[in-house]
Amino acid sequence: MSLNTSVIRDIVRIVREKGFISVEALSRETGLPPDAVERVLAYLIKRGILVEEKCSLKCQTCFLRPICGEHNLGMKIYRLRDKKFEES
Repeated sequence: MSLNTSVIRDIVRIVREKGFISVEALSRETGLPPDAVERVLAYLIKRGILVEEKCSLKCQTCFLRPICGEHNLGMKIYRLRDKKFEES
């Protein structure tokens, strides 16, 4: 799969709408296999558009708990960096 603009824009739109999202959830939403989603996410991280949130292991007070679920250790969650996405 090549990284085409529509796939990139769809993923950015979904992350913007959800606030935070996992590879698994993006895979379900886009219909892309997880490895393809991971490639797009890696591209967006490299471009400075997304950041990966690290697990704090403090599930009771974690702001990601509604998405991640308690004790779902190891799940990677992504969010938009605090800048507007622009195609170059």
